[in-house]
Amino acid sequence: MITRIIMKRGKIILSFISIIIVSLFVTSGITFADSEVPAITSITFNGSVTVSGSSDPDGYFITARIDDWESQPATIGQYKSSKYHGLFVDAPKEYIGKSIEFWLQDQIVADQTGIYLYINQDGTTDKLWTLPQLRQTDLTFSSTPLPPTPTPTLVPTATPVPIILKPSYFEGRAISNGRAVSDGNEIYVVIDDYISDSAVVFDGRYFLTVDPIFEKYLNEPVQFFIGNISATQAEPFLDDVYRSDYLLVFPAIPEATPVPTALPSPTSTPLPTATTTPLPTKTPVPTISPSRTPTVTPIPTQTLTPTPTPTPLVDLSATVAAQNLLLEQLSNAQDESEGGFCSSTSGGSSSVGIIGLLLMPILLFVFRKFRQYV
Repeated sequence: MITRIIMKRGKIILSFISIIIVSLFVTSGITFADSEVPAITSITFNGSVTVSGSSDPDGYFITARIDDWESQPATIGQYKSSKYHGLFVDAPKEYIGKSIEFWLQDQIVADQTGIYLYINQDGTTDKLWTLPQLRQTDLTFSSTPLPPTPTPTLVPTATPVPIILKPSYFEGRAISNGRAVSDGNEIYVVIDDYISDSAVVFDGRYFLTVDPIFEKYLNEPVQFFIGNISATQAEPFLDDVYRSDYLLVFPAIPEATPVPTALPSPTSTPLPTATTTPLPTKTPVPTISPSRTPTVTPIPTQTLTPTPTPTPLVDLSATVAAQNLLLEQLSNAQDESEGGFCSSTSGGSSSVGIIGLLLMPILLFVFRKFRQYV
């Protein structure tokens, strides 16, 4: 029971909330429409048209003007003969309340005018439009408009195609004072301001090409020259013509002096300029700080004391006895020899032996000394 009451009350509350939400939507929609949609200030005119002096105004157009503002044109007879439809006037708001004029072909103004205001059903006017207004206004024009002046169609001026002349050729003999013109003379043609290339006379004959190209040289007189001397012949120029054996007669002309060919002067070859090669920059060698050398403490060397060599003692008594014996032998030998002590015949060997015995002690002494030092 309680549940049913709560459900009924809930439905009532939901319905009330829905009504409020719908009301808000409707109200906001109306406000939005009032604020966004601009005011309507347009009038559409239609009616019949009568033009004095013309039985059929169809084809003409009508425009509406408010001061300097002008509507789009509406054509008479577009939907029905002698009637206009759809002349739409929607001038800006600053033109509201001003008079409307109707113009035929932008030449004649209608006898009738309108007012740019909203006209109510009771004939009163209002500056505020509730809806666009359709207004019937029959128009009468006092005269027939002048026919429009046809716009002339510009015919493009045809650009003349230039005529290109073909070259003509002249060949024949050239004489002066009854004899052939000397070889080496140059003949050329002048036609007005055109000058041809020169032809060199060889063996008394010439061959000339005349090609002025442009049409203005057609039928102009052709003159032949050697230097500033003109030939007696002259005739109008015709293109694409070959004149063979065309004789040219010149008055006395100077002999052609051959121009010596200038020898080319030797071109001196410039000596190449010696390019100085920059010496490389010496990179300074960093100074090496001397490192400390450890002082070596000298080790004392052991000095060997030499053992003294004993000096040999000479036996003087033996030496004296030997000397005495030697002297005695010498005296005996001297007595026995016939030639004396120095004889070399009989006592030579005895003398040598005596001398050896005398020197023996000395030699023995020297030998011992020598062994001590060795």
